[in-house]
Amino acid sequence: MEAHKMPRRGQVIKRENGNYLARVFVGKDADGKRHWVSKTFAKKKEADGWLAEQQSDKAQGTFLAPSKENISQYLLRWLNDVAGQRIRERTRDDYEYAITHYLIPLLGHIKLSELRPDQVQKAYNKITSENGPHIARKCHAILHSALVEAVKWGALNRNVASLVTPPKIQKHEMRPLSPDEASKFITSIQENRYYAYFILLLDSGFRPGEALGLTWDNVDLDNGIIHINTVISTGRTKLYIGDPKTPKSRRSVPVTPLTIAALKAHKVRLAEERLKADVWEDHNLVFPNQIGGYSAEHNIAKRYFKPVLKAMGLPESIRIYDLRHSSATLLLAANIHTKIISERLGHSNPTLTLSTYMHVVPQMQEQVVQAMSALLGTGAQTGAQKITPNS
Repeated sequence: MEAHKMPRRGQVIKRENGNYLARVFVGKDADGKRHWVSKTFAKKKEADGWLAEQQSDKAQGTFLAPSKENISQYLLRWLNDVAGQRIRERTRDDYEYAITHYLIPLLGHIKLSELRPDQVQKAYNKITSENGPHIARKCHAILHSALVEAVKWGALNRNVASLVTPPKIQKHEMRPLSPDEASKFITSIQENRYYAYFILLLDSGFRPGEALGLTWDNVDLDNGIIHINTVISTGRTKLYIGDPKTPKSRRSVPVTPLTIAALKAHKVRLAEERLKADVWEDHNLVFPNQIGGYSAEHNIAKRYFKPVLKAMGLPESIRIYDLRHSSATLLLAANIHTKIISERLGHSNPTLTLSTYMHVVPQMQEQVVQAMSALLGTGAQTGAQKITPNS
């Protein structure tokens, strides 16, 4: 068997069957044993070319020794060692579900080092056709983040997910209530069990989960101030209780006398429910379910919100979250300073508030023009009359 040796770098060996084995030295393990990466070719020229490429990659620091780890093993390791250490419990559960139900069944058997863009694209297309673009987009975000770490760790030269086109998704259009609709909505929910909840969202601009996480010790009925310190979010199989999403989300917000009156009446009603209930979970919640436990937003929407929309003739596509949007747009239309609105909403800065509610700005611009016309109209008109084409 003829061998063309390149000490400590690599070699091409002619086998008895006429093929050529090219191999490149990748290093020694802890016991001093040498390790090689090899590949068989029919022609010596092909073997020499492959060996030259590997040696060039080693010289440039871009050489990757093939790993036996497949996508399934890597994604689960990444989830436990990296992502799981820096994301919330609910987000971790969402990641795990997407990985185990979508990514692993389609890509899990492929070796990490052999993953190709066309394989990822095919997987995205299948997920989109069977589960919709939102799920495929979420899978893309997870896979892309995971492969970023693989590149950092030297397991990959490039992020394959960056070379793939994820599906486009149509962003949900917010549908805030107009002033007239908001007024009629308040009238329509007078006897609703969650009347105070809906009024609070419309008044304060709280996120639904922020209001559902409220306990009575965070409600100052005497001074009309609500303190946000806890958030409830709904997962696939359970509710998650945690801290607000950002430091700015932890806030104290003054509310109107209407809201305070609604909360006081609601507190009395809850006391009556508790006396009548056979079982009551005492969490001191402001908006518990019928046995004192944590309320799920989707249940409130189905039983107490959507029927009101239908009775009012409003689109049932309006979400409870749109009450938050309604609060913001009503305040912007009333020329309340953006910084104040941003603080009420718990946004990180006023710029986020303006970018989120940009659709209100044209209306505000018209109001500015009208205001400026009222201030400058007479003087501007007089000055204009003095100007002639020949002056």
